[in-house]
Amino acid sequence: MSTAELAAAAGVSDPTVVRFARSLGLDGVSELKLRLAADIARAPLRAGPLEPGDGVGTVMRKLAVMVVASLSALPDLVDHEAAAMAAQLLAQARSAIIVGFGASVVDAMDLSQRLLGVTASVVETDMFHMLQRLYLCTPEDVLVVFSHSGRLLDLLEVMATAEKTGVSTVAFGPPGSPIAARATCSIGLDLPDDTDLANPSLTRITTAMLIESVVTTIEMQNPEKAGRRRELAQSALVGRRTRPPGRGAKRAD
Repeated sequence: MSTAELAAAAGVSDPTVVRFARSLGLDGVSELKLRLAADIARAPLRAGPLEPGDGVGTVMRKLAVMVVASLSALPDLVDHEAAAMAAQLLAQARSAIIVGFGASVVDAMDLSQRLLGVTASVVETDMFHMLQRLYLCTPEDVLVVFSHSGRLLDLLEVMATAEKTGVSTVAFGPPGSPIAARATCSIGLDLPDDTDLANPSLTRITTAMLIESVVTTIEMQNPEKAGRRRELAQSALVGRRTRPPGRGAKRAD
């Protein structure tokens, strides 16, 4: 809703809506919308919180509600200009060096797989090897780092090395974090860095949607090129799968 639409729905004047937002210590209605979207993304909503003893069906239903809420709020939580810049850097890169530690390795592998239609990529998880690789890079390459906390000292050292070699850095991490501040371009979510049982799942799923959005944007700029690259990548699997059984064929045990 615009401020005028919100005011009409609440039965108040436009200035009243603005004053209400500022009375909460916010800059205005835009920040109010972002804060509300963030709260919705974190809230368990109708399904209720996870509780000890929940069965698999109950857990699945509760997580599904949380995921839907998080993904619905995603477009309002992401800096679209930063996402566009990340897409541009990856589209122009000769290759992408993708770095993640711990749980972030899953995100790094996901991005590497999705980049098959865009550019060459490699996932690095060994500190010494990634530093050596960065010294062999040129400004035509791009470094991508993943961090749920945005405060890992090893990642900051890797990013400092990238600066020395002129390599641009795309960071997937919390806004305002040290890693976000050091990156050429930072795209991420303001999700809580805590130990809630459901938080790792929500962080992983929303990060996967961020990756999907950025890479799909690149591919849609040149669908034919992306299709050719994918066909070439798939050709490596030819002859490496068993044939599916034909109709009426007896399946082996």
